[in-house]
Amino acid sequence: MSTLTVPPLLSSPRDDAMHLHRAFKGFGSDKSAVINILAHRDAAQRALIQHETRALYARSS
Repeated sequence: MSTLTVPPLLSSPRDDAMHLHRAFKGFGSDKSAVINILAHRDAAQRALIQHETRALYARSS
């Protein structure tokens, strides 16, 4: 039998973007962190995270 983990209160899209950036940074990725964030967000929340990620980590030309 598996255990259901209830996430704490939802963090802001900016916090999620920063946590995801850290999870993907370096060699490999922190798969559990990515799943824990994205699996508990709906499509609208994921779109906000995407927007914040682009705003925070856009490369200037």
